[in-house]
Amino acid sequence: MTVKLIHDKHNCINCGACLGSSEFTMDDAGVNLTEVKYEKNEEDKTIIGKKETKTTPELEQAIEICPVQCIRLEE
Repeated sequence: MTVKLIHDKHNCINCGACLGSSEFTMDDAGVNLTEVKYEKNEEDKTIIGKKETKTTPELEQAIEICPVQCIRLEE
């Protein structure tokens, strides 16, 4: 199943939990912003990156491990 991977850089504490998944790379974390499309979220005024990806068990585990929940999935 293809979903949107969302990374909220504003809340990110760089814990690295998300990098345990092959679906989430350093580019997705915002190191190279040209690799990810960004849009303004009007509700909380943070920059959010979205990437189409597949749901995998390791990605779901990475999302659960992250202490601040800065990454999430949208269908």
